[in-house]
Amino acid sequence: MSRYKPDRYDLCAGAIILLAVILRFAMISLGWPASYNDEGTLGLMALHIAYQGAHPLLYYGQDYLGSTEAYLGALAFHLFGPSTLTLRLSLLLLFSGFLFWIYRLATLLYSKPLAVFTLLVLAVSSPDILFRELMATGGAPDYLFFTGLLMLITAWLVLTAGQAHKVPGAMKPRLAWPRLLVYALWGLVAGLAIWSYLLCIPFVLGTAILLVIFCRHELRLPALVLLIVFLLVGTSPQIIYKITVPVSTRENSIFAGAFGGGYRQPSYPTPQGANHSRDDLAQADRADTRSAGRGDDPGERSGHDYWYRALSNSFG
Repeated sequence: MSRYKPDRYDLCAGAIILLAVILRFAMISLGWPASYNDEGTLGLMALHIAYQGAHPLLYYGQDYLGSTEAYLGALAFHLFGPSTLTLRLSLLLLFSGFLFWIYRLATLLYSKPLAVFTLLVLAVSSPDILFRELMATGGAPDYLFFTGLLMLITAWLVLTAGQAHKVPGAMKPRLAWPRLLVYALWGLVAGLAIWSYLLCIPFVLGTAILLVIFCRHELRLPALVLLIVFLLVGTSPQIIYKITVPVSTRENSIFAGAFGGGYRQPSYPTPQGANHSRDDLAQADRADTRSAGRGDDPGERSGHDYWYRALSNSFG
């Protein structure tokens, strides 16, 4: 098997991705954009994971978002200490992955020159896109990462469906294990996409339709079984949450009551060294709950910022 040698387009794409990451790192180092209340919630989740042994299945209070960024943020906290900057480092990883998926996808479907041009457009982006890329608020960064990878896998499966991927010498036509593993990977990525953000479901359905149309002759045992099993593995946090967490009066879900969605706030002791009492923190949490839904104003941000500062100070 000949080794792949990157050409000038690949090198140019790598340089663009690197410069895009450096640009975004410079922005978050300078504190841009300003922190937002949802970012405080994600920081709180990362602190709970990193220092108090929590394992949240979903985003606190919003059971249509996964906790991918919180776990990545907890890892960054262990490596570099808790701060808004380290919380946002995981976004650079997710975004660089997204750029790589899109480059490979555009190369597969069109040409490398067009793929490089696409990277240039995405690397610069508009202010609104940059704003969403650089805030650890759950949803958007995961959405780009998982849907980009899902479309890349789907395109490869569709374009190579007519080629020979059978086991040589087999009595019956059977797919080779590398091909089966790609179907398993598709199921896992689709499941993780659904868990991370339910708005990924249209992409999952759209790519699944493409597989049914162009790869239907391959969607038999064991490929179909692997795909479904790994799809369930990816969505298992969402499924477990819906089964185990009862509906509460403080539910904040797009599935309010319809599918048993709910939210149960974890209870943790006041961190040692914090400058605020338990009653003060509870009062700030109630203030944040009352301010929810009023829009982006200082009152809405106060509760989460209060919690975040208290916990950050205790570990800082």
